Amino acid sequence: MNIFERGNLLLSRMLAVPLTCYPRVVKHVIRRNWHSLTASRTIKTIDDTELFNDFNVANVKELIDRFSSREYPRFFFMDGPTKRADFVSKQSPELLYRVKNASDQTVAHRFDVLGSGLVDLEAKIPWRKDFKSGHEWPKLHFTKLNLVDLEAGFDVKVPWEMSRFHHLVTLGQGYALTRDETYASEFVSQMRDWWSDNPYEFGPNWANAMEVAIRSVNWIWAYELMCGSSVLEGQFVLDYIRSLCEHGRYIMRYLESGWPGSNHYIANLCGLVWLGIYLHPYSESVAWLDFGLDKLSEELQNQVNDDGSSYEASTSYHILVTEMVFWTYAYCRMNDVVVPTAVVDRLVGMLDVTCSLLRPDGEIPLIGDCDSGRWISLESDKEALRTYQDARGLLIAGAVVFGRQDWCAIANYPQHDLRRHESALWAFG
Repeated sequence: MNIFERGNLLLSRMLAVPLTCYPRVVKHVIRRNWHSLTASRTIKTIDDTELFNDFNVANVKELIDRFSSREYPRFFFMDGPTKRADFVSKQSPELLYRVKNASDQTVAHRFDVLGSGLVDLEAKIPWRKDFKSGHEWPKLHFTKLNLVDLEAGFDVKVPWEMSRFHHLVTLGQGYALTRDETYASEFVSQMRDWWSDNPYEFGPNWANAMEVAIRSVNWIWAYELMCGSSVLEGQFVLDYIRSLCEHGRYIMRYLESGWPGSNHYIANLCGLVWLGIYLHPYSESVAWLDFGLDKLSEELQNQVNDDGSSYEASTSYHILVTEMVFWTYAYCRMNDVVVPTAVVDRLVGMLDVTCSLLRPDGEIPLIGDCDSGRWISLESDKEALRTYQDARGLLIAGAVVFGRQDWCAIANYPQHDLRRHESALWAFG
């Protein structure tokens, strides 16, 4: 694209922006360019002293003891992950086999990423590499990286998908089901390796706040599923807390708040809500939680139509946004966090639309763009899902939270499938 084509594209984009949205756009552009100009050339992480001050503790032991023994915030399985795992496996008899098989593949570093089929990766997972093309991004500040080059033939979504860490949630389920310390050790190993290879704001996996938010939530689920393991202690727990604090700071600093808004911005806001609750009493957590809920209330009015459908005109993105907002609402509800009525009303409408979209085979019609994105994936038969999204499972979980028997009846038609209940069983028992 030459300079004239770039100019015409920029002009057309500017003319498409409503006048009322110009302050939002200008603020976003200025902030983005300022961050690029002031990007650090050296790696800067939150040091121990800053972390202790922000949590109002004196030393490592006090921070870890408080974090490990705290009663608030609560997580989805208050009776403990192993008891919940035992309960779920009794309801869905084949679940143990499927989860154990997937967990063993993760330990062996065999991954299926974006339709690649199972690929044997190296003993050291190449976190910054598109293993399909062979292209690897250097360990530079993300603003200095060339993420997209259509002629070069590489795809940054490959390392992004790996670094969302959906596979660690499955590994956590494997640990909860079997108490096999191999799975917990693999979790610790992958986390430490990723931290070493992807220091704060350096590398392609820090280039997008949505990716940072999704990764945070999957880390939280994986950790909570394995929290009974003896290998989750000491320096690892400290670094886990530190990295989540850095993830929250990153999202707040690099919000994808330009115009028009998209599912990316909603992911940013949901991530801030999760981290704001989970990292309590971290000094910045209240600000993240309040900001996330306030802006989520505003943004859902912009991005979700009055009938509950996504303005992006994509059934796949409708499911993704509904999933993000639903699990965020459920986490707030569990911790007695008041969610704005506007958010709850929009969420119910979104689930109503999901119910209307379901076909008798349990799938939804594909309308518009589709990248099979997920916020959290708790079902054990992912490969059986046509788009990797579980609309029926989401609706059943919604039925549990909102007491909607009509949603449950539609999701179970024409036959009751226990696999579609797994997400609700893991989260709510």
